[in-house]
Amino acid sequence: MTDIHCHILSGVDDGPADLDQSLSMLRVAYDDGIRTLVATPHYDPSYFSPASALVLEKARTLRDIARESFPDMTLLVGNECAAGEHLAAALACGECLTLGGTNYVLTEFSSRMPPKVMKQAVIELTRQGYLPVIAHCERLLRSADDIPILTMLRDQGCLLQHNADAVPMTDSGWYGFWSYSSMADGTISFVSTDAHNTTSRKPVMKAAFNRTAGIIGHEKAERVFKTNAEEMLGLSDA
Repeated sequence: MTDIHCHILSGVDDGPADLDQSLSMLRVAYDDGIRTLVATPHYDPSYFSPASALVLEKARTLRDIARESFPDMTLLVGNECAAGEHLAAALACGECLTLGGTNYVLTEFSSRMPPKVMKQAVIELTRQGYLPVIAHCERLLRSADDIPILTMLRDQGCLLQHNADAVPMTDSGWYGFWSYSSMADGTISFVSTDAHNTTSRKPVMKAAFNRTAGIIGHEKAERVFKTNAEEMLGLSDA
């Protein structure tokens, strides 16, 4: 499986405190079947905004140490970028990182942000040549009445990322129906961990994959848990 949203780098945001914890997270991810992982520390001037040089250095260190124990693990780097007026400029100067050096940007919207402002932020990013991937898109849904917000973002050219721990146990109820039908029809492009540690927010996807495959089929589940991400990151021949 491929995880495009993971807070695995130490000392740059609210993820692991040190390198040992990062390595523990990597072990959990590997044992769960994840073979490609994008480290995505927060980038938000009002919260965490680590220098890109530091993020890249931390990623190199983790990659070098992990190579011996996890030789077939691919570790890439990016940021989870808070949407706002600062973002396009931060991306342009390299202080905020795209996903694996592509033009795709893991973009976080607050559920309190008006849809009109979201739309304008997307327009600004796409005007600059970036393609937003909406982080943990399910958090924008306070009720079924908010589903049109995600439809609007998708129609604006955004891709949607669903957190693995938010994939429901069944497809019943409005949220379960939305989650599984959106993965089945391609509205949701990616499922990722958004992991921060090895306790409350683990880098695991297998259980969610198995539930999803049981409901929408193995082939469609594999697209949102692996293939779409590989294609976006240029790791697939497809």
